[in-house]
Amino acid sequence: MTMLNPDANDTGRGVAGVTPSRFASTDVARTTATSSGPAGRAAVRTVTATTQRLLVTSVDDREAAQSLARALVDARLASCVQSVHKVVSYYRWQGEVCESPEHVLWIKTEVDHLPAIAELFRELHPYKCAEFVSIAPSELSAPFADWWSAQL
Repeated sequence: MTMLNPDANDTGRGVAGVTPSRFASTDVARTTATSSGPAGRAAVRTVTATTQRLLVTSVDDREAAQSLARALVDARLASCVQSVHKVVSYYRWQGEVCESPEHVLWIKTEVDHLPAIAELFRELHPYKCAEFVSIAPSELSAPFADWWSAQL
């Protein structure tokens, strides 16, 4: 995939009719565009993610996954939580190798919300040793990055 400097092709309208100054609210440092896709589809514009974080955790049952997901979205600590069901985790716990069915949650948040999420996990997460892995994406599609931040 060829990444192009957006200044070379930019019409000045921004993404989906949003002016480029709108992206300042999502801490966008840089935008890029890809070449046209199949059948002349419009170019995909991406932004460098600076504050967005993908937080990963896992829980042992569907009800716990639903409870955490709803609490995070209701409190506007997450713009979206995806629950991936029926995964199997293999790990060492208290000297034994374990195999457990789990539900993985992919939590879309921002770096400023991580302390509040950690507090919510202390209250609601069913595990004593809760997984709390924060991943900083390097790039996001521009409209999605704008939506992500606007929901928080």
